[in-house]
Amino acid sequence: MTSTVPTRLVYHSRIAEGVDAAELAAIVEASRNRNRTAGITGGLVLYRGVFMQALEGDSVAIGDLFLRLLDDPRHEAVTLVQLAPVAERTLPEVWLSLLDDEDAVEELLARHDLRPPFDPRALDADAMTRLVSDACLARAYLLD
Repeated sequence: MTSTVPTRLVYHSRIAEGVDAAELAAIVEASRNRNRTAGITGGLVLYRGVFMQALEGDSVAIGDLFLRLLDDPRHEAVTLVQLAPVAERTLPEVWLSLLDDEDAVEELLARHDLRPPFDPRALDADAMTRLVSDACLARAYLLD
């Protein structure tokens, strides 16, 4: 039986060496399809080799996704920032938005008063969720 508790997953990781743009596009496409089927929404920011992601969905689906992520060799140093139930979903309703244009990410970071050198460990769950949510809304590179 599937749970209906909305849950948020927020994490950051490093992209593994050797993952190129074509592989990244394939990852995003597969993730979009999987997220659509599972009812998971959210976004992904890639900046200088660091992934920052916030996702929302059913607690079981989110838990399963996080376990897959931990086993994915394309992610290194996966750091959980938040895995918790939420009263309601707050992320934009897209299956997966990717913002990976360095200039666009730097503009986004500046809007959040974050300056290079940027360290994702400086962000708490709420700040990272706002950053990723704004990236989704920026639609610099939206795969919908």
